[in-house]
Amino acid sequence: MIRLLESIQQQAGRLYSAKFFAWLTQPNIFPLILFIFAFSVRAAYLCQSEHRVCQFGDAFYYLTTGALLAKAIASFSDWNSLLQQMTLTTPISPESGNTFLSLELPVRIILDGPIYPAYLALLASLFGFASLAKVQFENYSLQIGLANACVDVCSCLLIYFLGSRTFGRKAGAAAALLFALYPAASINLARAYSETVAYFLVLALLSTLLLARFGKLKPVTLGGVAILLGLLAASVALVRPLFVLVLAAIVVSLFFSEWLASSSSATPWYQIWCGKRRLTALLLSALGACMIFYPWTEITTKSLGKPTLLLSRAPAYNLFVGNQIVADGWKTWPIVPGFTGKLDTVVDGIFDSLQKKPLEMLALEFKKLPRLWAGGWNEFRYPFFGVSFEKQNIWHGMLLFFAFIGICLAGSKVRAERSVALTFVTTSSLLIILIHFLYIAFEPISRYAITAMPFVCLFAAVALVALFRQGAFFSLLLLSASSAVFFGLLEGRPSCAPILLQNFPNMGIFTARFLEDLAIVACWFLLAHICIRGLAACKGSPVMPQSRVVILLCFAFVSISWFSAAHFDSSRGEWFCDVRTQMQTFSQDATIPEQRELASWLSETKGENALDPLNTIFLLVDWQHEMGQPAVTLTVNRVTWRTVALPWHQVLGREGDIPTIFNMQGSAMTRDWRSFRQWWAIPIPRGLLKAGEQNEIAIGFSLGESPLAVRVYGDYFASAEADELHLPSFALFSWTRGFATYDTRDTRIYQLTQGLCKVANPALWFVRVSETKDLSTEPGLQTGAYRIRFAMPRSAARVTSLPPSGPAEESQSDKQLEPGKPAAKAEPASRAGSAPEAEYPKLTSLSPAQFEDCAPTTIGKRLEDITVDGGDPTTYMLFKESQKLPDTVKKGSIIDFGCQVKSDRKRQSGPITVIFEGENDKGELEKFTSPWQPTAVSCDIGLRRFHASYVVPGHMLGMKNLAVNVMASPFPTDELVLNKKKAVHEVLVIKDASLTLYTPLQMPAGKDLDWMIF
Repeated sequence: MIRLLESIQQQAGRLYSAKFFAWLTQPNIFPLILFIFAFSVRAAYLCQSEHRVCQFGDAFYYLTTGALLAKAIASFSDWNSLLQQMTLTTPISPESGNTFLSLELPVRIILDGPIYPAYLALLASLFGFASLAKVQFENYSLQIGLANACVDVCSCLLIYFLGSRTFGRKAGAAAALLFALYPAASINLARAYSETVAYFLVLALLSTLLLARFGKLKPVTLGGVAILLGLLAASVALVRPLFVLVLAAIVVSLFFSEWLASSSSATPWYQIWCGKRRLTALLLSALGACMIFYPWTEITTKSLGKPTLLLSRAPAYNLFVGNQIVADGWKTWPIVPGFTGKLDTVVDGIFDSLQKKPLEMLALEFKKLPRLWAGGWNEFRYPFFGVSFEKQNIWHGMLLFFAFIGICLAGSKVRAERSVALTFVTTSSLLIILIHFLYIAFEPISRYAITAMPFVCLFAAVALVALFRQGAFFSLLLLSASSAVFFGLLEGRPSCAPILLQNFPNMGIFTARFLEDLAIVACWFLLAHICIRGLAACKGSPVMPQSRVVILLCFAFVSISWFSAAHFDSSRGEWFCDVRTQMQTFSQDATIPEQRELASWLSETKGENALDPLNTIFLLVDWQHEMGQPAVTLTVNRVTWRTVALPWHQVLGREGDIPTIFNMQGSAMTRDWRSFRQWWAIPIPRGLLKAGEQNEIAIGFSLGESPLAVRVYGDYFASAEADELHLPSFALFSWTRGFATYDTRDTRIYQLTQGLCKVANPALWFVRVSETKDLSTEPGLQTGAYRIRFAMPRSAARVTSLPPSGPAEESQSDKQLEPGKPAAKAEPASRAGSAPEAEYPKLTSLSPAQFEDCAPTTIGKRLEDITVDGGDPTTYMLFKESQKLPDTVKKGSIIDFGCQVKSDRKRQSGPITVIFEGENDKGELEKFTSPWQPTAVSCDIGLRRFHASYVVPGHMLGMKNLAVNVMASPFPTDELVLNKKKAVHEVLVIKDASLTLYTPLQMPAGKDLDWMIF
């Protein structure tokens, strides 16, 4: 019987299933499982993605450099000709704006470096997009993403190698799995940024150095590894500007670990390195580094006029924009004036600001710490397999929390064991994390911190494995729950200040905010105490008093940084009110300047009837709506005025960077860019307002059958403080502030704004019969006033009585107001000397006859339901024939398309586009779509009201048969490319579609207008 059982077992061992099971249970199978798992996660995410974002932002320039480099490599005959294609005869300045936007290969090589473009050049050759005449990089987003996924999976394997060789296999496996599941690592793979390749090169350098130092290699193998080590070292130094310090940190860590390990032995560490084997390896490493550094110095010598081993991505510019108090350290468009392009001048300016405003400058530097570390890199707020953007940030914070515990554990282990490998990996990983703090000197965003996240995951795994080894499951649960709850509260930003004001009416808002901030600081120290208890549970022994002090100091530093970001936030004095029904109206009285002050300012423009009561003045309101533009119901001084709302940037006419950025961001998020928070401008005739008197403004919204709240913003302030407030800027726009950090709220910079009108009687009404003292529907008490301002334009003229106000003024000699900047009050004509008081021009009000002339006209309407079928392109046009515009249409006329829209489920559909068309002088049909059109439409099973308004383009007014039509897309453009089967089955139902022609905007001539905002 025993022999029979042995025979059966022997035969069973020959089966393929038994061999597979035996192979699966081998100790070295985990790397293969890790590779398959990590790649599957990334490939699954990329394949289900419905966005093509590979060339967004700087990625476009990286891809352009890679494609140009691939073409140059494919066409070169010898190395000298290739070097000539990559160099310039005239030295350039990387700080020049024109240089940074250049698409020439020699310029781009200097700015982007040789390493990452070489990787993209390889992809360009493999996928074929280098040979195209006009490259459409979005069409290769999936291929680029999968290639980056392969590199990122290799990073997971290197994390496992470093962790297992240093802290044990369990810690290495845990670290690799943490990074394999880290959302930001997968979300950004389709974007052609250098971060994925950058931290791969750093991990590869550390692993190769660890292998060369501690591996038992044959001389030939050691020589090859040494050359590879030199190549990797040079690549790390040239992949990103700051990574030359990473290379230095790794070298310092190696020598420190050798010194610490040999401190107890008789042989000094430097004598150990004098052996033949190690000296040969060092020389071969230097040879490998020279293979990259030598051609790079040749390129930089010719292109820059001097050799350099660093990348030069405009350090002076980035240092300048990151340390401007007026812009709160954000990069703005237009740039805050004062940049000279010289690094020493920028540094002197920073020290000068530190001397003049030390508290504000220190607070600015502390505020930038959360911008770098507080959230994961996710500029489009993408979910990760159902995990929302907010939950991803909570998980990111928990990783940082456990990594801090892991650093403490690794430090104590280094002190106890003094192992060379342990000391080297621990010290180098810690220094790499600390080096990333240097980004705070510039404009830190979440993207810059991701290259430190592999090492954060490594230390977090050390803490988690230690807790499991000690069986401290209660401590693990306490640490996880407390950190998740705390970071969740910080992410959600709940405020009890309005409730404090409601219960303590005599308390000011800033006192309530300060008490709230102190409570959060106390929570930070409570979290520090929990961290100390968790660290003791990991070690199995109490934490030493010196270590307690160090931990408390670290948490004190973090709490001060958070306190600075919260307490010195210029938006601390704001609140919001969600208008949820058509029955709700908010109103406010505003006293505008005296009649002769306005007339004095307007009459300086000669050659125009600047005092015409029909001239347009804009009502500016700060609101946000999921459908972008809501249908406004406006009453001015008890007179109902039918009008529309336009984005303020669209009114200013900046058809350059801003619409491009908004459209790209909206397309990448499948979201109407108009739903981003911004100023909205409601045009009304100046004759509706009474100069020098209180003007009642009442605003409501038509919200449709399935209403969505319009969030209107206001400010806490006493009536005596209404002339000076921190308000969102009317001119400065910052994409990074709006999208590039965890705190994605607003693209505008808050500025101390002067010259405001005096407001009174703010009220929130219900059916205009019930008024509340509380100005918001939110919990607590919101007092002060709504953000309602007036903007009055005139042609640019020589201004004598209106110097630029605010800290962003260009110079004392420049007298022209920047568009959108609030102006100081105008001097009366009697003081300015423009006319005697008796001959002073008078402002007139709007006559009843002019009211009739300004009535809107319907030019097209379809009341029946319109079904837009993704599989039937003939249904895309909402009007069967283009609707002809009247021959009498005037310059500045506004076309508004309104409808109600729904779908079979809650989702984001494609854009609804208004198309202008007409015949030119040659009889050819020309079409025009505004760059300000929405990028997507939010749909649900209920009808939602949609509006889009545009000024009739001036260049088409002279065309014949001027007409307009509307095209609706039931799917986003990227979905049609990435998932055509799903796109063609999308359906959109539109009801009550109408085209309305509104009264023209009577604006002064010229693009560069002066604006009085009060």
